[in-house]
Amino acid sequence: MTSSEYKNTIEWTLSVQTQENEDTLTTAKRILTNLGVPFPHGTLDEAVQILSTRNYMGWNPCNAAQAKYCANHGYAAIGVTNNRVVIILPEDEAVTVDNTLPKVSHAAVSKLSELREEETTEMQYFVYAILLEDLEPMQGEHDVKVMAAATTTCSSCQGCNACQYVCERSCQTCNASCQSCNTCQGCNTCQDNCQVSCQTCNVGCQSCNTCNSCQTGCQTNNHTWSEWTVVKAATCKSTGIMRRVCKSCSATEQQTIPINPNAHSWADTITYSATHPHNGSRKCKLCGKEHPNAPFAYSGKYPGCTACNTLAAPTGLKAEVIANNTVKVTWNAVSGATRYHLLKNNKVEYDGNKNSYTFTGLTTGETYTFIVRAFDGVSTPSISEPCTVTVGLVEPLLIYRSRNREVYGFLEPSSQSDVNPIIAEDLEYGMKNEEVLFTNNTLISASDLYTNIFSKTQISIENRRTTVINFFNSQIDYDSTFSAILADMIDHFIGIKSNNFTGEIDSYNVYENSDLINAVVSHPNTTEYVNEFVSRLSTFINNNSGVIDNLIYDENLWIYPNQRDAHPVVNFMKNGSYFLGQPSYGFDNGVPGLALAIDALEGNKIEIINFNKSGSSYSGILRFSLYDHFGLDTSDLTDSKKYFNDKLDTGMKPGMFAGFRQWYIMQHWDQLLCTVHPKPFVTMITFTVPFNGTLQ
Repeated sequence: MTSSEYKNTIEWTLSVQTQENEDTLTTAKRILTNLGVPFPHGTLDEAVQILSTRNYMGWNPCNAAQAKYCANHGYAAIGVTNNRVVIILPEDEAVTVDNTLPKVSHAAVSKLSELREEETTEMQYFVYAILLEDLEPMQGEHDVKVMAAATTTCSSCQGCNACQYVCERSCQTCNASCQSCNTCQGCNTCQDNCQVSCQTCNVGCQSCNTCNSCQTGCQTNNHTWSEWTVVKAATCKSTGIMRRVCKSCSATEQQTIPINPNAHSWADTITYSATHPHNGSRKCKLCGKEHPNAPFAYSGKYPGCTACNTLAAPTGLKAEVIANNTVKVTWNAVSGATRYHLLKNNKVEYDGNKNSYTFTGLTTGETYTFIVRAFDGVSTPSISEPCTVTVGLVEPLLIYRSRNREVYGFLEPSSQSDVNPIIAEDLEYGMKNEEVLFTNNTLISASDLYTNIFSKTQISIENRRTTVINFFNSQIDYDSTFSAILADMIDHFIGIKSNNFTGEIDSYNVYENSDLINAVVSHPNTTEYVNEFVSRLSTFINNNSGVIDNLIYDENLWIYPNQRDAHPVVNFMKNGSYFLGQPSYGFDNGVPGLALAIDALEGNKIEIINFNKSGSSYSGILRFSLYDHFGLDTSDLTDSKKYFNDKLDTGMKPGMFAGFRQWYIMQHWDQLLCTVHPKPFVTMITFTVPFNGTLQ
């Protein structure tokens, strides 16, 4: 083969047959096959071991200069490092290359001159040629003495009939080729006998032993053999080859290794069945026989298999209303689960790895259904049992409050300009001296303060109490129910009783009396107020499709009258068929005791404490809180009022009654002798009213 043919074959292989990202050993084997050059099977290390024996098919170790020389003359030459094999290209740029082939570079092909010095130093070199020593340099070698390479096959040898291999050497004396090892007629061109037998089959030239030109027989008929070396291992499908070498003449002898039925090449990986229980198979790549350890058990959960990929369903799903419009959903963690979906009314609202989630902004009265799905990335998702919850009110929903609160209020609550809340005078106590008590037409005199105005001996608290209670009884025609109510209120006022104090607001006690509450609830003025409010509320709920959350009242509106008027409840109380004001219990109310216990209310608030909706029906509970102050301001003594037992056509000032004067003195006089100064309190009338309706 010429160097051009050698290089063209290499270039053609790279451009046509080489795969992308192919390793150098695979590429080198493909190139050598196309060159007609045999190469050992196995790994690169195994190939180097075989080539190093000098016993493989004409391959021989050499140095870099010899490899370069052989490549330049068309003989296969390679360089090998630990992880790379390189086919050596001719150095001569004049070597003709087929210009129709694309120029492809590959790590498996290179000129020696293009390799780094450290690479050429580390490489082992092999050539597919016989190396002859001590010859003069060939023409064109530029006086560099190298070992010449001779052809690996006899140019005219017809083959050895005994082994079918070509004769590997010509006569070393005359260079005449053996025509047939078994029928050699002798070396007619030289006086020396034939020196070697065929190195492949070890059959000596029979005629050389009787050669007319030499009287001695072949010198290499008797061999000293090395141990057999396996060149190609037998497998379960093919025979192998083993070879030995004569230690004297390097002659070789080869034998076939029978097929080994147990020499399998098992698949690199186990193939598992997609069908449960997913038994694994690892067959021989050559004969297809199954591995003796098969079937192999699949470890873990096979993707997509419902039989082995079981994931427990979430349990303990619970939905709890923890605040208005707020529901917390919890469930038990599932072993192996890495992710959960929480569905609200069949829509995924949460995707995460926690086992709880809190929903806010839900609609009061609505019923929600929750479901949890668990995932582990492999199994079919498991699903919990559904859980339903109706969003009720955890805290009362304040929907209305008058501008005046329990303690603080306004002098003119109906005025848009009055925005500075104060504590009313009827809650003040112990702040007025004698001079103030006597002014402002209160009709109070020194005799109301002292039993002896000269010694200034004060009237006792007990006597003042008696005066007030007697006055109350006279005004209510001695009604036993209200006689007891008013006496209880005075006793809480002067501090000798406290059992009906149920709380405190801004340092003032809150007073609740069940008999007083019953009297207020049953009063026609209260009934009218409540019924009209429920009617207007039902209209609003119907117009808003059963949604009540937009009714919430902001307490801060009390100092923003304009914005307050825009609130839906304030609006429908003002703009109904008539202005719906809070009830009043003056002397014209038919129950005289209420005028003394409450009279005109300070204010009121309304809350929804329960609400449910089912389909088009709804129901709920309202809580009304009416509040007043049990105390007197100056106007309570000076303003003309008509009392129940007043027989005159015109009203009388309350200050004309000793009972009112003593009540006022006990509350306001800063010099009152007492253990505990009488203190006004907030009277609270609280009651609930159910409501229901059907959405139109």
